Amino acid sequence: MGSRRHTRVVKPANKPIYRAGGRRRAKPSVLIVEDDPCIRRLLREVLELEGYPIYGAAEHGIEGLVLLRFSQQPLVVVTGHIMPVMTGLDMLEEVARDPKLAARHRYVMATAAVNLVHGAAVLDELDAAFVPKPFTVEQLLDAVERAARGVVR
Repeated sequence: MGSRRHTRVVKPANKPIYRAGGRRRAKPSVLIVEDDPCIRRLLREVLELEGYPIYGAAEHGIEGLVLLRFSQQPLVVVTGHIMPVMTGLDMLEEVARDPKLAARHRYVMATAAVNLVHGAAVLDELDAAFVPKPFTVEQLLDAVERAARGVVR
C-alpha cells in the first residue's frame, strides 16, 4: 500500500497582524453576509487562512444588520447582493441611514450583478469596495485589505 500524504493547516496562536502606516496591528474581524453556504464557507476559509478573525456569518441582510448593531468592535463586512429576505444592497442602504454603523464598519460588496446603477450612490457614500463575481482570491483579499485599513479602532 502506498503512503498517504496529509496536509494540515495550522492557524497561528497569536493574533494576526498587518502593517498599516508602518505599524503592526491586529487585523479586524470580518462579518460575512452571504446566502450561498458554499460561498460563505469559502470566504470564511480564505479569510481565516489570511489571518482575519471571523466575527460571524449571516444568510441575508437582516441577520447582517442585527450582527452589526450588536457588534462591540469595528468590522469589515463582506456581503453578497442577491439574497432572500434582504439584499446586500438594501442592507447597505440601511447602514447608510445609520451614521454610527456607516462610520464604524467598512464594507465590501461581492456580486455578479455588476450593473448596480441604483446602488452606486450608497457604495460611494460608504466608500465600499466592489468585487465582481466570479472573483479571484487576490481580488477578494485586495478589497478586504483596503477595507481593513479604513477600520477605526
